[in-house]
Amino acid sequence: MELLKKLNRLAGTDADDAPPAGADISLLSFFIAGHEGFTFDERQELLEMTSPAARIEREVELLDKKIDMLNAQDEIRKITGGNGKMRKV
Repeated sequence: MELLKKLNRLAGTDADDAPPAGADISLLSFFIAGHEGFTFDERQELLEMTSPAARIEREVELLDKKIDMLNAQDEIRKITGGNGKMRKV
């Protein structure tokens, strides 16, 4: 759930959805698959998976990639929004 919160924060969405109380792994895997951060094809891929554990593993992979991409976009925005010179780290 932390990955979903991080993705929402980086994407600038207000989605603060929480899974239903007492949700089992199967319900949780479908809840995550329904997140707006996934493309139609990604959602379809996730929903076609029959193993909830495998679905969650794939969701974590996809969320990690999306978070990395958003972090990179944010860094690019910071660089191009300034004077064009790289900041010293």
